[in-house]
Amino acid sequence: MERDGSDSDAALLHRSFQVEAILATKRDRSGGRDLFYIKWVGFPPSENTWEAESDLVRDGLGADLRKFRSAAANARNTRKVRKRLLF
Repeated sequence: MERDGSDSDAALLHRSFQVEAILATKRDRSGGRDLFYIKWVGFPPSENTWEAESDLVRDGLGADLRKFRSAAANARNTRKVRKRLLF
């Protein structure tokens, strides 16, 4: 009997995935949603995915998203200051 993969698909639906890192953010032009580029624990970078903010907040990652945004804003501000100092 050949397997069609439906058993493994069902197992994936019930599996819990852990976020290793939030790598980037962008705005979805079509839906206007904020998306975050996620590195998953135990998966190679080729398996990184863009996930909607609402899905991540629902999964309890709201505080992590705030930290990421704060760090990104600080990095942008630092670059702006450096550019001002160089010119």
